[in-house]
Amino acid sequence: MANDPYKYFRIEAQELVEALTHGVLDLEKGHGDAESLARLLRYAHTLKGAARVVKQPRIAELSHSMEEILARSRDNPRSIGPDQIRQLLAHVDGISAELATLNPPAAAPAEAQLTDQTPGAEPVDERFETVRVGVQDMDALLRTVSELRVQMSGLSRQARGLRQTARVANELAVAPEARTVEQLAEALKDIQRTVSAILDRSDRELGELYEQAVAMRLVPADSVFGLLERTARDAAESTGKQVVFESSGGEIRLDARGLRLLRDALVQLVRNAVTHGVEAPAQRAAAGKPQAGRVQIAVERRGDRAIFICVDDGNGIDVARVRQVVLERKLVTPAQAEQLTPTDATALLLRGGITTSRHVSQLAGRGIGLDVVRETVSALHGSVTAQTQPGKGTRIELSVPVQVESQEVLHVQAGDCVVSLPRQGVTQVIRVTADDVAQSPEGQSILCGNQAVRFVPLASLMQRQGSPLPPALSALVLESSSGIAAIGVEHVLGVERVVSRSLPDVLGDMTTIGGAFLDSEGNPQLVLSVDGLVQAVLSGSGVGVETAVAHRPPLLVIDDSLTTRMLEQGILESAGYEVDTASSGEEALEMARHRRYGAFVVDVEMPGMDGFTFIQTARSEPDLSAVPAIVVTSRDSAEDRARGDRAGAKAYIVKSAFDEELLLKIIGKLVGSPAGRQVEP
Repeated sequence: MANDPYKYFRIEAQELVEALTHGVLDLEKGHGDAESLARLLRYAHTLKGAARVVKQPRIAELSHSMEEILARSRDNPRSIGPDQIRQLLAHVDGISAELATLNPPAAAPAEAQLTDQTPGAEPVDERFETVRVGVQDMDALLRTVSELRVQMSGLSRQARGLRQTARVANELAVAPEARTVEQLAEALKDIQRTVSAILDRSDRELGELYEQAVAMRLVPADSVFGLLERTARDAAESTGKQVVFESSGGEIRLDARGLRLLRDALVQLVRNAVTHGVEAPAQRAAAGKPQAGRVQIAVERRGDRAIFICVDDGNGIDVARVRQVVLERKLVTPAQAEQLTPTDATALLLRGGITTSRHVSQLAGRGIGLDVVRETVSALHGSVTAQTQPGKGTRIELSVPVQVESQEVLHVQAGDCVVSLPRQGVTQVIRVTADDVAQSPEGQSILCGNQAVRFVPLASLMQRQGSPLPPALSALVLESSSGIAAIGVEHVLGVERVVSRSLPDVLGDMTTIGGAFLDSEGNPQLVLSVDGLVQAVLSGSGVGVETAVAHRPPLLVIDDSLTTRMLEQGILESAGYEVDTASSGEEALEMARHRRYGAFVVDVEMPGMDGFTFIQTARSEPDLSAVPAIVVTSRDSAEDRARGDRAGAKAYIVKSAFDEELLLKIIGKLVGSPAGRQVEP
């Protein structure tokens, strides 16, 4: 880094330039909306800040000019005309030209080759003993280790079955002439002891390997402290203020991806602390304060969370100014504005899009900064809280997981479905009966302490229909940046640490689903989003996926797992297909006899009629024989694949190696693609 001060800036800036280019071209095509315009504003804002840190004023100036153009059309993206598009693209070209001048230094001759080492020679240059491991490679390693542990869990269940078999054999041994059975019992005991010992040892070793792999991809928090100190210094210099920057807790380590994403949010917090919080020297002296303001960044570890705390000793949030701004923007009534407390003002600012600056400058004035903070923390499944004291300062806390992908989840049963949600988002579990649930025009609610909290049974949310309230439920009280709400579940099944994967991009925006993980059978299990659930409860919406407009015969997804049905349905509907679902082969046959389908997507292992039998039965009926069937199953043996071929399946996909694009490509070849979607030949 010392020899190449622009190394990381170039990477980040090039990514932002590419995003800006695509975004501006989308605006030119008329595809822009308020959300995409806000995203472009954040890109330009981030690039401007990064450029100022590495002393590239021309790039910062061009980025600021892009902000000026975009901000004028923030409320009406379609008002951006050809002249503005040309100006935006010209600024992007100018930024690219400036980046091209920041070439990396040429490699030194010593870096181009290795020399032989002999006994007694000088120690090898440490540069050749340092292995740089990409975060993506580490992610792949963690997923492999996690899935291997899952397989070991399945093997452990087999060992328990073996112990049961040994007990049965022992019981048989009491019968007359049972010498053979006695020998069997002894053999089974030996096998059980051996397998158990191997499993115990392997599980310990895998546990150690997993922890080592996790530690390898964690980076110390102080890797961003230099950038934050520079941000505080530059902001103070630009505003004519004096600031002392302090940091602590830099030894705490957390996920590299999480820290990279969090960096921009922390930069924004520090910049806000100097620009909005710390007073000018004369004002501080008049208030009896030291002329130099103090901005502190502290990092703490609380369980599996990393807490970043930004504190300043400035003037606190200007509640009167917030009242004026929200009144001008007609966000509250005059009566509500009068009742605005410092806590209320802080909450409004954290919602984003509001600024107390009276003038737009390079550092502030558009209310974009806290948008970056809120959205970054939300993307990391974290939370943000703030406190302010007039005349004394402001304290903002960001709470994020130490590990972004690995998290503790709470398994719950809702109706006939088992789903999971992040344990961190559950603040309380209350046992409630039907008598504890109050009904109002706004919906159902329960009493949590002295507060009425909106309440919905999770089964009703997921099925998007009303259902009778069971005699008793466990109410999970959820808290997120969107507020507080409660969901009802039949059973709380336990806590487990899992490696959660993001949903495929083709699924689109499913706000109530945060990700998925594979269980010991290789089946995907949903991890719900706490923030999405709170929004759904408060708004009265559901968890399901909207049905897309069909341009082809509908598809029928057949699987006894609700999770798998939802995932496959979401993939197919997001691609433009109409999809029906069935939870058994018998139900699917009945549906297929009353509606024409373009294809069947069928699981193998289901209660009653299995998938192979369903396919054979369907092919034996004249009206169904031409409908192609695709097997999606966790069974991956050669024998099972051969059975699928004999049954007449057109394709065979294993869930543990599930590829949504492969599924869409197969569907497209068999039944054609929806209008507007091209499928590769």
